[in-house]
Amino acid sequence: MNHFRFGQRFSIWTGVGAAIIIVAALAMAAALGLRNTSLEDHPLEIAQEIALVAAVVVFAWSAIHQQSAGRMASIGAAVVSAVFYLRELELQVVGPVTDYLNSGSFRLHEAALVVLIAVPYIVLRWRLMPTLVDYVRSRDVWPFATAAILLIIADRLDGHGFLFGIRSLPIFIEELFELLAYYLMMCAGIRVLVTARKAADESSAAEPLTRH
Repeated sequence: MNHFRFGQRFSIWTGVGAAIIIVAALAMAAALGLRNTSLEDHPLEIAQEIALVAAVVVFAWSAIHQQSAGRMASIGAAVVSAVFYLRELELQVVGPVTDYLNSGSFRLHEAALVVLIAVPYIVLRWRLMPTLVDYVRSRDVWPFATAAILLIIADRLDGHGFLFGIRSLPIFIEELFELLAYYLMMCAGIRVLVTARKAADESSAAEPLTRH
């Protein structure tokens, strides 16, 4: 899990990016309205999907350059990002396939498939669990913990029409918090990938010297 470390520089740049996202979201809300900014196929939803696709790619890529608990964590993060992407993806129904993808049955089958794959994988890698548990208890887990808190708050706002007497404010905050959560996961994935690739390159460069 050495690649899952997030220092002060990461915190600063991630915070700057989050501030830019918030300012941009408020500007779009002022121009388009709270509801229009937050609806499906509108700015916040599109940005969420982009962040999630990027998170899937970088975590899957970083898993290639890692071993043991780090690889397991990267695979898990990639799967979680993919699940959230499929949850956010709402396709226009034009046939039986898109109808199924938008149905509750697909959500159920998706969850069952994840469980069927995840449980055997965890059992086979059970020896790595103490390392993962220690990491979850460490301060370096903060990007993922923060993302989880943002998603919980967003879920609590789902279905509410008014907040502080302002119509559509709940859905705007919900979508903004979801975007910030996915952005954090994407940034964490990029950091892990960069660190893992750097370590792999250094290891490859050191091999010829070791042979001599």
